[in-house]
Amino acid sequence: MGNKFYIINNGLKDLYGHYFETAVSVAEAARDLGWTPLLATHYTCPKDLVPSWLAFHPVLHTDHWMPGRLRSFKRIVRNLLPESLHEVARAGARLSKNWLGKLSRNVGVLSKTFGHDGEVNSRLALDLEQIGSGEETAYLSLFQKELTSLLKTTQCGPSDHVFVPTAHGRELIAIQRMVADWEPERLPTFHLEFRHDLDVYGSTYREQHRVYFQHAREFSKSDRLRLYSDTSELSASFERFSGLRFDTLPIPFRSQLIQPAPPSDQIRISYFGDARDEKGFYWLPDLVDSLLDNYLRSGRVSFIIQATRSPTSHSRRSRRALEQLWRYDSKYFRFVGEESPLQTEEYYRLVSETDILLCPYDAARYRMRSSGTFTEGISAGVPVVCPADTWMSTQLPPGGGEKFADKQSFINAVKRICDQYPAYRERAQKYKIAWNECHSPTKLVRTIIGQAK
Repeated sequence: MGNKFYIINNGLKDLYGHYFETAVSVAEAARDLGWTPLLATHYTCPKDLVPSWLAFHPVLHTDHWMPGRLRSFKRIVRNLLPESLHEVARAGARLSKNWLGKLSRNVGVLSKTFGHDGEVNSRLALDLEQIGSGEETAYLSLFQKELTSLLKTTQCGPSDHVFVPTAHGRELIAIQRMVADWEPERLPTFHLEFRHDLDVYGSTYREQHRVYFQHAREFSKSDRLRLYSDTSELSASFERFSGLRFDTLPIPFRSQLIQPAPPSDQIRISYFGDARDEKGFYWLPDLVDSLLDNYLRSGRVSFIIQATRSPTSHSRRSRRALEQLWRYDSKYFRFVGEESPLQTEEYYRLVSETDILLCPYDAARYRMRSSGTFTEGISAGVPVVCPADTWMSTQLPPGGGEKFADKQSFINAVKRICDQYPAYRERAQKYKIAWNECHSPTKLVRTIIGQAK
């Protein structure tokens, strides 16, 4: 079979998010470099989603966002309460958090998990139980068992590489135990990429990683295990938080699928991704109102809007915004992805047809994070509008995009680009060459296998 390149993508269940694009782009790059790629996904991932040439193993029963006790309870409450009472419920939850934590520790059953020497590692289990995450020990053990089985049945060896593109702390501990367990002459090299800013997610998620990283530091260092993020800012943040070393990987996307589109008499303004609040979708009706008289009715601009509603997101403001957008004259809009996420070919075709890309994301949540949509827009040479004081704003082409601080400056930024579009487009087109040389799936794979040039 030759040297194998494993992609362990247990978040891949369907086309929501960038899980699919990351997996397939990296697999193609590994194949083209002479490696044999193997993809392991969540067990619910349909077989016909994955290209026939790619060895496919839907064997993993854990994903990144496994439900915890508190998160499951919050979801139930949120679904049952009217929206007007959500803030009251949140305030009550904050006041009762300490009391609930003590109650959970007193009445919870201590889950057991096995250390690399086969004895019960009760200290890790206790630390997780104390933060109300006792179920994590079972998730950790299950991931370790299933990954070990996959690697052994596919005859994984010391010349192979195992890449986890959206890693969690539980997977780090599981792999550290595997590294300690396996005979050195049979051990592959593991690469874990952490992509979520711990400062902007819930306290439970952050506390879980505090516990996991604390225990990870107690394992012996091994050159068979390497940690990464996908922005230098996030890598530095993880190093400070964890006390472990993090390197930075290029961002993989298939720029060859972005092809020049036929010219249009209109400036096509696009929003791609789920209709989610953290992505600022709910700003779009106000933007449309501001452009209606002088831009839309005159025929200067039109919109391409992805109207995909994620089944796991309750973004009520964005759902109301979508209903507002549907009330406008349809001649101004092309809605896509209304029934399901966009297929790869359609998505890249629409990116190719885009003249201005909107990324009205929440700056606090995207402070250090990358964005696949942003990355592909820059690759296409499209002027992008993104939040200031974020990783994205530091990556904008000089004079080839705009950043915003609030909703009004977002609207003003879009108008500036529309009014001076040829100059913005020219600068964005020049910048994309260097961007595509820096970020690609081939460069990511070469970095991982130690052949970066």
